[in-house]
Amino acid sequence: MKRISILLIAIFFFVILSGCGTGGAFLTNHVTSVELSEPNFNIVARDMSGASMQGYLLGISISQGSDVGMFGLVKIAGVEKLYDSAIKNLWNNFKEKHGDIEGKKLALVNIRQDTEILNTFIYTQAKYFITADIVEFVD
Repeated sequence: MKRISILLIAIFFFVILSGCGTGGAFLTNHVTSVELSEPNFNIVARDMSGASMQGYLLGISISQGSDVGMFGLVKIAGVEKLYDSAIKNLWNNFKEKHGDIEGKKLALVNIRQDTEILNTFIYTQAKYFITADIVEFVD
């Protein structure tokens, strides 16, 4: 009986300590300086958005602005990379409304990032949103 109790305690701690964790946002400080003194651009889309989500059993999510931290035992929903998936979703939404982007000189401007989290006793979920305006440079 004592061996079974020790084995069960060891299995319990193994399961607890072998969970999944993630930090959500890809924070970057890339700056491209473009002087917009000439009318060489058009705003082709306003408030285009993309979203992504992750969900875990027996976990917790913490959000501070656009940064998300998650810890959970079993991932049951969503993508691996929140930021990457949200950007891809934004561009796919743009393509659906405005056509293909190949060969166009497009840039994301006025980029906004936001998060939404859900914590219950059994399930945790984080959603990551990116919203931006899209400009096209013309010759």
